[in-house]
Amino acid sequence: MTREEKVAVVETFLNGMVSGDVDALPLAESFFVETPLLGRAERDAAMGYIKATSVATLSIQVEAHIVEGDQVATLSENETPNGPMMVFAKFVVCDGLLQSARVFYDPRAILGSSSGKDI
Repeated sequence: MTREEKVAVVETFLNGMVSGDVDALPLAESFFVETPLLGRAERDAAMGYIKATSVATLSIQVEAHIVEGDQVATLSENETPNGPMMVFAKFVVCDGLLQSARVFYDPRAILGSSSGKDI
């Protein structure tokens, strides 16, 4: 796959998060997601997380995609009901499908805490 094709797969995922059309996401059967609050979740649990998260994702503004091999690293600002949240995600893309998504963010935006002392 070309760089552009890999980025397009990630963009399809991000657009699905905003639109709520998560059943059409390009996910491999072995797909998993890993986040600071959830830990690692395999396909069915990952879909539950994605559906819940998509409801709270009002918009995603991508700042950069970095592609190396099968990995796409994406930095974005996600607008949520609690305000903007910076998100860094590392996706693995093979054969046009997402194999995994490791998502990194400050969970205080979700937990409603303003200082690291509360975590």
